[in-house]
Amino acid sequence: MAGSDTGSVERSFFTTSVVDRRHRFDFFAEQARLNFSRREYKNISESNDYLADVNVMQSGESKCFLWSGPPHEVMNNSYGISHGDRKHFFFSFILNGEAEYEGLFGKRVLRTGSSTVTDNVSAHRVRWRPNKGTCRSITIQLRHDKFISSMALERLADERIMSSHKFAVLLKMSLRNLAASVIGQTDREVVELLKIAETLVWLIAEDGKLDNVRNGNATLSAIEMEINSRLLCPDLSLSRISSTLNVSTRNIQRTMASMDTTFSEYVRNKRLSMAVSHLRRPKVNPPSIESISLACGFSDLSTFYRAFKARYGCTPGDIRNEVETLERKDRQAGAV
Repeated sequence: MAGSDTGSVERSFFTTSVVDRRHRFDFFAEQARLNFSRREYKNISESNDYLADVNVMQSGESKCFLWSGPPHEVMNNSYGISHGDRKHFFFSFILNGEAEYEGLFGKRVLRTGSSTVTDNVSAHRVRWRPNKGTCRSITIQLRHDKFISSMALERLADERIMSSHKFAVLLKMSLRNLAASVIGQTDREVVELLKIAETLVWLIAEDGKLDNVRNGNATLSAIEMEINSRLLCPDLSLSRISSTLNVSTRNIQRTMASMDTTFSEYVRNKRLSMAVSHLRRPKVNPPSIESISLACGFSDLSTFYRAFKARYGCTPGDIRNEVETLERKDRQAGAV
C-alpha cells in the first residue's frame, strides 16, 4: 500500500491537467441519484444496465462499478467508468474536509488547494473523518489515465449542503469562471469537465430537494419509485400513479411543488436525461433518434425534439454529431 497524506478543505479551488486527446470522457451519472444523507448510491433508472447493489456489473463494452469499503473505513460515494482495462475517469465525493488518499499502484496525493499528478495510479482508497455527521465539503476527482483533474468546494458556513439551492447556483457559476481561467472556454477538456460538473451540481441540488421533503413526507419515496418504475411507459400519468399508490392527485402535486417542480416536468426531465445518456453513448451502429425517444418514454418524435430543445438549447442531433466528431478524431489519431 502506498503512502498517504491528510488535509482539510480550506477554500474552493479548481485545477486541471492536459488530457490525452485520443480518448474521451463518458458520463452516465444521469442514471443515478446520489443520496448524501444516507451515504449510499441509489439507482433511479428503470434499467439495471449500470448500477446495482453489487460491486461490478457488465454492460456491453463498459464496466460501471460502485466501490465502497467497510463502514468504519470508507463512507463516500465513488463511481467509475472503464472501457476494457482503461479507466477513462473516476470521481468520488468526500463528505467532510479531512481525507486520506492512497494509490494502490504508485502514490498519488491530492492536497487541498493544489493537485499532484503521478503516473501509473490505477485505483485509490479514500478515508474520511466524521464531523458530527454533516457535509463539510465536496471533493470531486476526475481522472483520465495518468492525468487527474480535481476540484474541492467548501459548503456554505452553517447550511446543510444538500438543502442549499443557493450553494448549487454558486457552484455552477464558480465552475464556469474557474475553468475558463485555467485553460480557456473553447478547449475540449473544459467543455467535457463542465458537462460533468454541471450534471453533478444538478444531482446535488435535486437530491437536496428530495432530502428535505423526505424528512416531512413519508410518501415521497413511494411516489418517486412508482414514477421511475413507469418512466419508460408513454402512458405514465398522474392519475395512474395516484390510483396505484392510493394517494390523491392533489397530494402528489403538492409533493412535487415542494421540490420546485411539477409532475409533468419531473417526468419529462428524467426522460430527457436518459435520452442524453443514450445519445452520448458511443456505438458502432447507433439507434435512430426516434428509437431513442420512444425507448425513453416519449410518445412521438416532435414532442421529444421540442422538449429537448427547450431544456438543452440544442437538438438531439447536435449531441450525436459531437460524439461522432470525437470518435472520428479518435480514429484518426489512432491511425497516425
